Amino acid sequence: MMSLNPLLLVGGVIGTVSVLLLIAYACVKDKKTAMGFERSMADGEILRRLFGYAKPYLRQFVVVGFLVLFSISYDIASPLIVGYIEELVVGDFELKSLYVSVASACAWFTPELLSLDQQAMEAFYQQCPELELYRRNLDRIFRRKEHTLSPAEEALLASAGEMAAQPDNIYSMFADADLTFADAVDSQGEKHPVTHGTYGPLLYSQDRTLRKSAFESCYAGYGQFRNTCAATLNAQTKQLKFFADARKYPNTLAAALDRSAMTSDEARLDRDGVAVVIGNEGSGLSTEMIEACGKTVFIPISARSESLNASVAASIFLWEMRRRR
Repeated sequence: MMSLNPLLLVGGVIGTVSVLLLIAYACVKDKKTAMGFERSMADGEILRRLFGYAKPYLRQFVVVGFLVLFSISYDIASPLIVGYIEELVVGDFELKSLYVSVASACAWFTPELLSLDQQAMEAFYQQCPELELYRRNLDRIFRRKEHTLSPAEEALLASAGEMAAQPDNIYSMFADADLTFADAVDSQGEKHPVTHGTYGPLLYSQDRTLRKSAFESCYAGYGQFRNTCAATLNAQTKQLKFFADARKYPNTLAAALDRSAMTSDEARLDRDGVAVVIGNEGSGLSTEMIEACGKTVFIPISARSESLNASVAASIFLWEMRRRR
């Protein structure tokens, strides 16, 4: 079935109606009789005088015309944009479902690989030198052997991936789509919209009244949904604990950092060619990025501090690297 672009469809209707009106006007032979009154000026003279009257207000006419066209374009385009966003969201969920299906189907591979001993792996490396390219990743898999389950158990955990991602999906929909904040007010009484994108710049404003108002607006917005936020966090904590227990880690921190994690004091930061990769405060580093790194390192902090933001963590690591050289 052929689909039509709504913009082209509306434009075609408007253009067709305009052409029909012009043709009807041109087909009237006696325009004076058809209009029902006598007039002494020709059409060209009427248009010339109208343009003369309107000339002093040309700028206002242009602004009004632009606003009218913008309003019409927005009314037509906004449903298309919303529909496109909905398609992206649905597509994202479908991709996650596809990823879970693939992971479940391939869950047998890791346990099967771990059934080999190190001598067998070395023999494979000698017989097929191309495998050296993957030695690092294969070594990672063998290092986590004690946390790898049977093929059936691995398939079961993989099939739970989509369910385990729901707390993150719920929070994303809540914070990015449903949650709104009251405007912040500065010391001059002017209002400033508060969103996730404007909140940071507002906190760096030199106006203390504006900073305080933005802070109170943001946390008041989250505060009115404190039970929803608490339930979402509780669901995320439980799924992390479930996977940590299933893979026989002592706690969720150990599972996140894996057994190779070390403190910043233990890490060899004085060597040449060291690259430090730091994730964002929200979701951290992706699994693929962690797998690509040689070591995972954490910064010991006081029990009174919940976390460090990315810029502070980066500053600590760069200072520590500089101090040791």
